[in-house]
Amino acid sequence: MSDKFGQLLSTPGIRYAVGIVGNPEAGEYALIEDVFIAPEPIAKLGRARGWRFLGVIAVVNGRTRTAFSEPLGESAIAAIAEAFLSPVNAALRPIPVN
Repeated sequence: MSDKFGQLLSTPGIRYAVGIVGNPEAGEYALIEDVFIAPEPIAKLGRARGWRFLGVIAVVNGRTRTAFSEPLGESAIAAIAEAFLSPVNAALRPIPVN
């Protein structure tokens, strides 16, 4: 794994991280929970769709941190961030009390 990905994944205070694969040209992205798989095996999961390893997104000390393997456009970053934060936001919704 590239140094920048390894550095992010070994940062003190990391609480959650996922790998990012996809095809930016097609606007397709997927988050892979087992981020500790090396990038090449992750990329093989979607190679038939033209997917490749794009990076890592993580929560470190309550803040979102990223390490991308290539420059991504604003719309790609927004889609990835929304997919990453959606389950977090759902978990933070208040629980109704009877």
